[in-house]
Amino acid sequence: MFEILSSVALNRESEQGEIAVAVSDVHDREAERIRTSFATSEDHRRAARYRSSNRRIQSLTARCALRFLIETVTQIPGKAWRFDASSRRAQSCLPHGLAERPFVSVSHSQSLIACAVSIDRAVGIDVEHCRPDRDVEALAAFAFADDEIDAVCAGGANAFYRIWTMREAIAKAAGVDLATLHKRPLRGTNVNPVVTRVRLDDREFLVEQRVCATNYALGIAVALPPASQGMGYDPHAELTLKPIRSNQSRPRSRAFASDHPAASAWAIDASS
Repeated sequence: MFEILSSVALNRESEQGEIAVAVSDVHDREAERIRTSFATSEDHRRAARYRSSNRRIQSLTARCALRFLIETVTQIPGKAWRFDASSRRAQSCLPHGLAERPFVSVSHSQSLIACAVSIDRAVGIDVEHCRPDRDVEALAAFAFADDEIDAVCAGGANAFYRIWTMREAIAKAAGVDLATLHKRPLRGTNVNPVVTRVRLDDREFLVEQRVCATNYALGIAVALPPASQGMGYDPHAELTLKPIRSNQSRPRSRAFASDHPAASAWAIDASS
């Protein structure tokens, strides 16, 4: 699988708040073409640091998918971007007209990688292989808040991975270590069956969770702007990610528009 997803706009008036997500099996043919088209010498150097061949292909595929995705969103060549592991934002090597550098996030587990790009919102993504041999109740007791522990005891592995990916994605979007959220209650309100609005201190995030491929859980978190900024975002906005075929009408704002074969089948729908 190599899937490109897009979100609806979080700000209905200005159409700000779009994010784009790529999810891929590292052994997929499309992933191989992405690696061939977008890998840089730096990507190969970083991948070569790992002893495990699986980790090397994870690293290379994730970075190349991110280059592909950021090119489709910004229209700046994917190979022109630098990624700093200490930063949540990508740095372009070329002059460009973007007011700010895009937010990026990457995750991988087993054979699946996931990455996300947002021009104007902090974003975090996490993908986890749902292992049946894990003692999820013990892990929950160590890391989760009391109400989340109860949910895992009642719901088993499905509840555990839903909460884990939510916490990991929020930590990345907030720019903090996952350990910062250790045992901290995260208060959320369900927007719909797959989207939750979560508060962390004085910040709010929309989190979408889904099952992808076979036995993988995916969580995507995007920061909402403070109400005091007067951004006019829809308080009932949903973060529903969905694939959009290119033969549908073009959106009013940014769109996937790359000559790469993997990009030609998808477009961001910002008008939903």
